[in-house]
Amino acid sequence: MSTTKMILEKAKALIADEKKRTTGAFARDEKGEWVNWKSDNATCWCSLGAVLKAADEEGVPDGKAYETLQLTARNMTYGKVLNSKDAVVYVNDNMPHDQV
Repeated sequence: MSTTKMILEKAKALIADEKKRTTGAFARDEKGEWVNWKSDNATCWCSLGAVLKAADEEGVPDGKAYETLQLTARNMTYGKVLNSKDAVVYVNDNMPHDQV
């Protein structure tokens, strides 16, 4: 299995439970407060936070993980969102949980 696929599958598993997914922050604690996605107190993540956490666990640099997510999000929006960075936010904040 490719590293990219493994990271995406681990990230998907991390937020598979809708209660483990958030928007507006990379990660939140059990009180709903913003925390760093690397924090031991994180209990839920946005799609990017989940990818960064999964990539970190595999030893992949943050920049490479973010690039992978940007391309994935761009494909998920069928190129409708021109800026890849905006595509990540769009996918996380506007698409149904089962599509993220």
